[in-house]
Amino acid sequence: MDNLTLADGARLPVVHYAYDADTWRRLLDGHGFADTEVLPVEGPEGSLYRTLVIRTRRTG
Repeated sequence: MDNLTLADGARLPVVHYAYDADTWRRLLDGHGFADTEVLPVEGPEGSLYRTLVIRTRRTG
């Protein structure tokens, strides 16, 4: 659980999933998705954070 600070300063609780690319692939494959592509987007220099952009399609 984390908090997202909105533009007006309000804080919104959000669930934060911090899985690595391989774990996301396994989870999605196990739930009927296929052709999963994961693109890591690094944060600014010196940042410990990065984002994973995931594209997949539902089978069946």
